[in-house]
Amino acid sequence: MKKIISLSALALAALIPSQAEAAWGFTAHQGVTMSGTQQIAAPTEFVPSVDFKAGKILIQVDALETIASLTRAEETHFGFNGYFGVGKGEIKDHIDGVLQIGASVDYGSYNPTEEIENDEYSNLHVLGQIRMGAQTYGKSSKYGFGIYVVPGIGFASVPALEQDVEAEGIEKQTEIAIGSGIQISVWKK
Repeated sequence: MKKIISLSALALAALIPSQAEAAWGFTAHQGVTMSGTQQIAAPTEFVPSVDFKAGKILIQVDALETIASLTRAEETHFGFNGYFGVGKGEIKDHIDGVLQIGASVDYGSYNPTEEIENDEYSNLHVLGQIRMGAQTYGKSSKYGFGIYVVPGIGFASVPALEQDVEAEGIEKQTEIAIGSGIQISVWKK
């Protein structure tokens, strides 16, 4: 986990451009990612991600969701998304259609009983995603707004179901995971 956080911070630091082309914002995510046994990716509530845009690159970090999950002893969540713009075209004055490819990584752990260690009942979802939608950046404005559809497919490492936990402990299994959602973003240059 510490490696993921460190690598994410280094990647973000390497991408910091001049102030003129950087933007910060928030994205509200509504959707779900499930594995083959219908286990969801994030055990905590819905809160917006903190976003950093630099040219064609977008990084979304679930910082607020991580902080919220830390207030409860039995749950933890960490996640981030990264996208790269591959297509952009004008739809109408100051409204662009965009296509971005990227990935989403979500780690969640849940401790339903005191006998089970927190890291035993955890899941990791890694999805390749396509983010497509419309966004506006008024020519003279420092603010932006966008709405996007985000389907994804990947894999999940989740606890195997139907186990005798007391006798065997919790075993992990890898499954195909799919997800889809809607993102609504606001940002400021």
